[in-house]
Amino acid sequence: MNKRERNWKPTPLAIQDIEYDLRIGQTKFFEWMAQGWMPQPWIKEGGTTRWLTREVEDYLDRFPDRAALHAEMERQSTKVEGAPKARTVWADQRAK
Repeated sequence: MNKRERNWKPTPLAIQDIEYDLRIGQTKFFEWMAQGWMPQPWIKEGGTTRWLTREVEDYLDRFPDRAALHAEMERQSTKVEGAPKARTVWADQRAK
């Protein structure tokens, strides 16, 4: 059983953790951060930016535009679930 299956959340979140947990893209997260709807990074070290889990959850509780949040989460979720499989020129050249 991996960490995601146990609903484990790290104390400092990387942008990939935020994307996975909130089901939003990093561009949208940074846009909301610039508007003050999401927290500023807690730590930046060696090119890695981290946010505190409890700060992100606090900001989500006070999020001003719930409809935009749910619409963005829904849009990202359907993109992942309903995405067609990418086709390449190599798809028909399997060994026979």
